[in-house]
Amino acid sequence: MSEYVDANGQPLTLGSKLGSGGEGAVYELPSLNAAVKIYHQPLSAEKQKKLQALVSASTPALLKVAAWPIALVYKTNQREICGLVMPKLSAYEPLHHLYSPAQRKQKFPDKSWAFLLHVARNMASVFAVIHAHGHVIGDVNPNLVYVDGKGLIRLIDCDSFQITHDQQTFACDVGVPHFTAPELQQQTSFRGLVREANQDNFGLAMLIFHLLLMGRHPYAGVRADRSDCSLEQAIAQYAYAFADDAAQKGLSPPPNSISPAILPPALRQFFSQAFNDNAQNNHPSPMRPTPPQWVEALTVCQTELQRCQHASLHSYWRGLAVCPWCAHQERAGVYFFLALADETTSTGGFDLAVVWVDILAVQDPPLPVPAEPVVERIPWSPQLRQQRRRYRSAKLLLLLLWSAAFLYWPWQVECLIFIVTTLLLPGINLSAELQQRKKLLKQAQYEYQQWQDKLQRLSTQHALFVLRQRLRQARAEYESMSEQFLRAQKGLKDQLRQRQLQKFLDGFLVNDTTIPNIGLTRRAMLLSFGVETAADVEAQRIRVIPGFSEKLSYELLDWRERLQAWFVFDAKQGVDPQDITALKQKFAFKRTQLQAELQAGVGQLKSRRADLQQQYQQLQPVLDEAYRRMQQMRLNQQGR
Repeated sequence: MSEYVDANGQPLTLGSKLGSGGEGAVYELPSLNAAVKIYHQPLSAEKQKKLQALVSASTPALLKVAAWPIALVYKTNQREICGLVMPKLSAYEPLHHLYSPAQRKQKFPDKSWAFLLHVARNMASVFAVIHAHGHVIGDVNPNLVYVDGKGLIRLIDCDSFQITHDQQTFACDVGVPHFTAPELQQQTSFRGLVREANQDNFGLAMLIFHLLLMGRHPYAGVRADRSDCSLEQAIAQYAYAFADDAAQKGLSPPPNSISPAILPPALRQFFSQAFNDNAQNNHPSPMRPTPPQWVEALTVCQTELQRCQHASLHSYWRGLAVCPWCAHQERAGVYFFLALADETTSTGGFDLAVVWVDILAVQDPPLPVPAEPVVERIPWSPQLRQQRRRYRSAKLLLLLLWSAAFLYWPWQVECLIFIVTTLLLPGINLSAELQQRKKLLKQAQYEYQQWQDKLQRLSTQHALFVLRQRLRQARAEYESMSEQFLRAQKGLKDQLRQRQLQKFLDGFLVNDTTIPNIGLTRRAMLLSFGVETAADVEAQRIRVIPGFSEKLSYELLDWRERLQAWFVFDAKQGVDPQDITALKQKFAFKRTQLQAELQAGVGQLKSRRADLQQQYQQLQPVLDEAYRRMQQMRLNQQGR
């Protein structure tokens, strides 16, 4: 005889166990092609009332978006509620299997960012249905949301929701701390707490952020002072690590993160509104974007997608200049989406020789050359001419005396005449007018040299010449692409053992293992810093993650070393075709970048040439005047 019956007393025969949690276990119910949740412990009267309200509140709309309970289960001998009958989910996966890059490669290997955007939009629609019925989910977290291969969303654990039925509200008594809204972070217990839809909106924004930005937690960041801060503390402080003003607050995203900058402005603004402290005086918490608003914004984004020409799984917002996934692969060596096929692209009609001829055709503007000035000598004053005559006479006399002394007089007289010659002649020449002319000439020469130095800097350091040098480098890189690819391909063969070890360790997820003191919150932090598998566990990467002490780091590294000891290298196994495809995509992206840079170079050169020519033109009259003044002062120095 069955231990369980339905409301009509009909026995229920349970099938195989589908799963088990803290509250109860879920079994198949073959007779109804459904599932049954049986609670581990007897339920309180309040909990039984909630389950009755939950079943009574069922509607076709709710059954489309959630595993909403459709019947109660009773103990055969006691007629007390001990479980629920609900739809059985087939071919659904937890949401984190989709947004986690490592798990997506296993569970959804053929899905692109366009699919993630589609799922985010569907999830917002599901939240809208729940709220339209007057209910609040409450405990929003990734394990609550399930998704199938078509992007359809189903919510589970509906018995934990905050249900309002027949003017009676039954609270959600649980919550996942690192997905709980800031205003609820100080709550020591959720029992009996009536929540608002606005707090669900926080959780929805969190899930969408995880989906669109590769599993990153919006509050997982690095503090400028390198202090440790848990995700719960960061949420309570509104420490949104990806905010526009995050740097001013001493925050920065984890290394190699995908930024909200890849999103349209409307979505970036929605995240800012959801995660920053925008509370008004009459509201205790920020008013966050609602599910219908998310649906509208995400739908618009779906219409503005374009596909990368190098990788079919690379979809992105068309407002970006380049594919962000290719750019991230190039910059950080991180592949968020698998390369499924040998995708190569043509050069698109690009002809380097033709482009280079156009580049060479942009000549440098001629250097400014100072015009030869017409200057008139300013004669010396009569006093200076008279002094100069006296100076020449005295000089001649002293030289004669010195010559005579050299022939006839003793050496003492020679020394005396020499001393008088060296001391007296300069004193005779110290005329204020002559010194002023020398000073003016020196000043004019200095000023002219200053303008010549500026001209020299312009003619060697202007952006025109920097760009010309960069284009030469780009040409050399482009011409050596084939050689670089062959070297990289050979590198894959040389690193065959390391690549096999990497793939072996990638098969062990941090999320699937039990490591002491590393629970849900710390696993979320690890994911945000790109540590998902044993292959990602490296000392230098763990060291920068807030909250990971030396002991925790040791636990992770020890786990990796124990797994690594199981690895067996297969020398017969060749290079993984997927690695070759990824390499081809990388070089195709680089080739396209260089093509675009060289093609744009002609226009940029012309623009910078015009700018340099304008600066030369502005410099010409100043240079002419400085040269004229120098020549004038030089002529004046000669006098008459």
